[in-house]
Amino acid sequence: MNTLRVQSHLKEIQDYINYKCQRSDASLLMLEASSIIIIIGKEQINEIITYVKLNLVSRHMVFGIVEGIQKSTNYAERRIQNLICSLAQNFIDIPDTILITLFDSLASLDEEDLKEFILNPFFKDLAQNYKLLNNFNEMNMINDLVVKLLDIKNEKGILHADCGMGSFLLKAAQEYKDTCFYGYSSNSRLADLAQVRAYIFDLNIQIDKKELFTVSDQLLDNIYITYPFNVKCDMDEMIPKLYWSSIAKNNLRIKRYSSNMLSCVFFLEQLSYNGKMIVLVPEGGLFNSVDKNIREWMINNNYLDAVISLPVGILSPYTGVKSSLLVLKKNRALTDKVIMIDAEEMCHKTRRETIFTGEDIDSIVNLYVHSGVNKYLVTREEIVQADYYLSIQKYIDSGEVLINGTELGKMCTNIFRGYQINAQNLDNIITDNPEITPYRIINISDLTNEGFIVDELTPVVIEDISKVQKFLLEDGDIVLTAKNTTIKCAVYEQKNNIKTILSGNLIAIRTNKKVLNPFYLKTFLDSETGKAQLSSIQTGTSIKTITPKNLEKMEVSLLPKTDQDELATKYVKKIGEVKELINKYVSVMNEIEHIYDESIEIIPD
Repeated sequence: MNTLRVQSHLKEIQDYINYKCQRSDASLLMLEASSIIIIIGKEQINEIITYVKLNLVSRHMVFGIVEGIQKSTNYAERRIQNLICSLAQNFIDIPDTILITLFDSLASLDEEDLKEFILNPFFKDLAQNYKLLNNFNEMNMINDLVVKLLDIKNEKGILHADCGMGSFLLKAAQEYKDTCFYGYSSNSRLADLAQVRAYIFDLNIQIDKKELFTVSDQLLDNIYITYPFNVKCDMDEMIPKLYWSSIAKNNLRIKRYSSNMLSCVFFLEQLSYNGKMIVLVPEGGLFNSVDKNIREWMINNNYLDAVISLPVGILSPYTGVKSSLLVLKKNRALTDKVIMIDAEEMCHKTRRETIFTGEDIDSIVNLYVHSGVNKYLVTREEIVQADYYLSIQKYIDSGEVLINGTELGKMCTNIFRGYQINAQNLDNIITDNPEITPYRIINISDLTNEGFIVDELTPVVIEDISKVQKFLLEDGDIVLTAKNTTIKCAVYEQKNNIKTILSGNLIAIRTNKKVLNPFYLKTFLDSETGKAQLSSIQTGTSIKTITPKNLEKMEVSLLPKTDQDELATKYVKKIGEVKELINKYVSVMNEIEHIYDESIEIIPD
């Protein structure tokens, strides 16, 4: 098989359908057409095409396909016949001339090539348009990882909840033919296609058209859940279902949760005692307040076996959201620790994509079973102490020694977020005449990468002083970025009678100067230890965020005051040297820019 040749041919067909029909489901139509060809055979398809060409009648192509399906003897089950007929109805509004080209082009491929396409569709629009995980070739690496983590044997049954087109089930069933596989798909079209794909490859898979949260009394040894991210639950509908679950009813306070984390509760009821469940969740579910009760329930009942932090971009183009795999079990010993695996860098990254190789997958699976770098064992007590925060960065050892670690909040008089003002209102108070107002506002852009604040801040006119009074900086305040992957901080130094307002994207740390020298705190935050501490309290997925509350709990090395003052003096001296170098650099660059202009002036007429 020439993979590149086949893919190029299929891409041409896709472009043709997109151009002629202006439909977003071109790839899905191609999968359905390929399945129909495999089921009823190329010979039958060619007969239908020939007849339609000779007797071109509106809609005759679809009717001919349905008639061909009904006459075909290449299938044994009436159910499959009905499913294929259902798939054929998706072509009803496509003109016969286009259908002829579509089926004729696909039928020109070898049967093995068609089967390979059906098994491993590679078009990314399947993920983008249908929000389907595991529906194109790149995502098979996630399937491979989950299959190996589940460690499937001849179990009672394996369920993939919200299975889409059934790609995970096809992958697993090919390797474990003696095991029964089940899937739920809330999309009837995809459920039909998933069952047809399973039939084509003669796999023991049963796929039902059900909503994700469907009550069942069947116990399964393995469950995999990839629910569409951030789908809101209708709690009026969910509460009765959850109360059917003895686990939830007895141990969980019902509130409004994200569906991703809620699925952990619901499906654990269907997991056998010695079984294993893996749930793909967005990173936010590991620390947000919405799902805290579910995390508390998992930890207090000793269900959580592992958290595997996946690389950013590994689920692209389905989602760019940072994600993790949760492994849950019922048979954990009370002394078992929670496994934390940092797989962020256990991948191969290029400019356009992030992928797992077979070697990467084996390394992650090996870490789950054995010890090694990037694996951390965390006690339930540690998780409880961290307020049920499950993001792995909280528990990663930076390798630096934290001397006399003390919570920052205990050494400060105030830690606060800046003044929240929208862009339009900010434009209304900015003035070009700094002489008329003592007020300035400081934004993220005013913090340099070198660690200090620019001299010229934006002047603003404030009419109602009471609104900004609590956001005014004092000499020695640490200014810190609240949002951004790259954390910048600086020490604010009061100048003349200027009154500086902190903007909403920044946080101010006002230390008790008798206990904590602000310039020493700046040196700590700039150190590798300090950076690791700041990173551990960041929350968020695509946008990293630091909150005043998390800063209060962050530990800082508290040295004797004399040692702090000595380090602070060194810092002030060094930052002064940096400023001198920058000023010299700016001056020299300005001279370079004017060399040509100056030379022109001295050239004689």
